[in-house]
Formats: sequence, C-alpha cells, structure tokens
Amino acid sequence: MKNVFQGCLICLTCLTLVLILIQYRGMVLPKRKASVSFDSRLHKHKAGKRKSIKSSSLRNDTEAGIQQACKAVIDGDRKAIKTLRQSSTFPWKDTTTDEQVLNIARNCTALKMRYRFPPSAAADATPEERDFPLAYTILANRNVNQILLLLGAVYRAHNVHCVHYDAKSPSPSFLALKRAVGCLPNVFLSSARIVVTYAHVSRLEADIICMKDMLRLAESTVKWKYLINMCSQDFPAKTNLQVVRSLRKLNGSNSIQGELQIDSATQRRTAFLHKLITRYKSGMKVTGMRHTRKRHRPPPYNMTVVKNSAYNLFTREFLQWALLDGPIGPALLEWSQDTYSPDEHYWLMLNRHPDAPGGSLLPSSALARTVTWYSKKKTVECNGFWRHGICVFGAEDIHKVLAARRLFINKFDITRDSTGPVCIRRDLDRRASSETVDRNRLKERMDNSTVSNRGVD
Repeated sequence: MKNVFQGCLICLTCLTLVLILIQYRGMVLPKRKASVSFDSRLHKHKAGKRKSIKSSSLRNDTEAGIQQACKAVIDGDRKAIKTLRQSSTFPWKDTTTDEQVLNIARNCTALKMRYRFPPSAAADATPEERDFPLAYTILANRNVNQILLLLGAVYRAHNVHCVHYDAKSPSPSFLALKRAVGCLPNVFLSSARIVVTYAHVSRLEADIICMKDMLRLAESTVKWKYLINMCSQDFPAKTNLQVVRSLRKLNGSNSIQGELQIDSATQRRTAFLHKLITRYKSGMKVTGMRHTRKRHRPPPYNMTVVKNSAYNLFTREFLQWALLDGPIGPALLEWSQDTYSPDEHYWLMLNRHPDAPGGSLLPSSALARTVTWYSKKKTVECNGFWRHGICVFGAEDIHKVLAARRLFINKFDITRDSTGPVCIRRDLDRRASSETVDRNRLKERMDNSTVSNRGVD
C-alpha cells in the first residue's frame, strides 16, 4: 500500500511539472548578445524590413538614426547628444579586429566599399587637387581597422601615402595591413620597420623612413608638393580640396608649430643625456627613457634648442634638404640620439636655419592639428577621456574641434567611441559632394560662355 501511495505521488508531481511547462512553453531564456562592430549592426538592420517611426524615437544604429545623431554631433546640440547617451547603443564603438580586416581584405572590392575609398581616380578629385598632389605618412602600432578608416578619409589616387607599422606589433596584424594595402594603389608600407618607443629617437626615425620613401618616389612618379605626417589616431577635419587651398596659401613655406621660449623641464630634455632602459613594473616589461646626470654637448651648427609639434606640414624641397642633400639634418639627428623626445625639437630647429627651404625664424600658427592638452584642463573641456596627456575626443567635442579650422584632429579611439570619425566622415563626404557640384556648374558656365562667344563670331 505504501509503494502504491509513493507511485501516485510521483505521477502527480510529474503531471504538475508538465502543466507548468505547457503554461510557459513560449518563454525562452535571452541569448547573450555577441560583440559586433557598429558597421555590422547597421548592415543587419538595413537588410531587415523598415518600420515607419517618429524621428524622436529613431534608433541611433539605423541609417536614419545615424543621420539624425550625426547632425546633432556636428551642430553641437548638447541636449540631443545627452538624449543619445541614454541609449545603450551610444556612443558607437567599432570593435572590428585585425583578423576580421584580414578576411575583408581577401576581396579588394569589399574592402574599398567598407572603408569608402573613392570608386575611381576620375571621380575623387578636382583639377585643382590633381595639380597639387600631396604625400601622407602615418605612424601606427595597432588597430588596422582605424588605420584604414583614416586612409579612406584622406586617400586620393593622385596622392601618395606611406604607413610605418611598429615592428613590435603582432605579425598577424601586420599581415592584415599588408593585405589591405595591396588593394590600394599609391599606398605603401615603409621600406623598413623599427621598434618605436615613446620619447625615444625611434619615434622620429620612423617618420623619417617614410619621408625618405616618399622623396624617392617623387624622383620617379608623383612630384608631390607638401608632406603631412600623421598618426593613426588622427582624422581629417577638411576635404582634400580645402587642405590643398590652405597649403597653397603658405606660398612654399613650411608650417611647423612650436615655441621659442622653453621652460626648465623642456630644457632638461636636451641639456642632459638620456638613455633607453628596460625595467619591470608589476611583472610587465616596460621600456622608456631615463634622464642621466651627464650634460649633453651643444647642438651642431650653433643651433638654438626650441620646441615643436611632432606633426607638421612640410614642403618637398625642405625635406629633400633636411634628410638627403645636406649635412645639417643628419648632424642634428645624430646629436638628438641621446635626447628626450627629439621629434619635438628637430623640425623647428631645422626650419630656423638660414639655408632651410621654406624656413622661418618664427614658428607657425597651429594650422596642422587640433589637440587638447591636459595641461590646459582648467580652461578647456574634454568629453572623452585623457591618454598620454591628450584628450581623446568624445561626441560633445566634435563641433568645437571642427570650428577650430585646423586641417586635422588628434585624437580618436574608435574602440571606445567611433562617433567622431563616423560623423566627420559623413560631413566630409557631404562637403566634397558639394565641391563636385560647384565644379560641374562652373564647367557648365564656362562651356556655355565658349559657345556664346563662338555664336558672336
């Protein structure tokens, strides 16, 4: 009898469980959302069926939502940006890995479409731009995806572009970059790769490797007018035509920003010898520059030590003189080997030499870059975050940095916030399209004028 009772109890329990399962048969546990890039989310949404929704409720990862969000970012609408930040999908982040780039680069057409390289040489520039070719050098040590976003924004078929990828970066990453560059005419990897260490002369030498490559290229193919050196976390603030027109106004002068009066801390960078050391911090290997008590000899050719920005606008004639033709540049480079951050004194010291082509005793105004330094934190704002004493810009900063009228912006990190590059690229494309329309209208007026004049004859 006891066994019968226990059997009935078990059956009753099983029946109860079955009823519960039937009652909740439509419920499923939520799946963990995969980490995908901003671009892939947008692509998947565009492939789906669109719904008619009010603009106030647009998702900021849809095409219409991106347009609305970018308008707020470019216009500096703080209230709208604040509303955007309440969404879980904003700020946008691009987490595309080097491995994913490697796969994309297997198809050159897909790569060019993804990073929006111009479809043809005829479509990407005006005659005014083609008559004024430029050279770009880019220093990078990680994130091939961000390098390609920058290249896609500055690339023109009549320009030349060189990328130095840090020798200590992983080989698979370099392979991804190499395969991508193979799809892009007029983009070259540097002829040599070196390990770049912060504040060490290697930072300057990496720039010089690409610069010499571009000078050799000018001897045989593209005789570019100016060279613009960049890092992979830069992004253009102007269209190529706007850059060309700004450079024309320099009338063959270099634009090297700097300071003639330097403080005691900056003086110690060159007054004393520095050496590269390796130490271990929290179990990690750290390499950096250390100040010694040994005084450095005076610079060659009776030069005066000054301070300059590491990123500038150089004429081809100046770089030819500084790096290849004369003894002054190599002598200063040799003297700079044991100094701290020589990329921040080398260029202005050369530019002030009486023989420097396009040189000047005075530093230039800040035309090349918009940079917000931590030392000015009390008077400026940074809505992103600080890295190495520089603001990595957030959405609220974009309107301000575009209004600064500089040619380029430093810096962005698309893995943390890709809002700036996404919205600025859209704005650049809009402006470039307007330039094309204006060019076509001008050509039409000139053609009509020619026909009219023939009619008079």
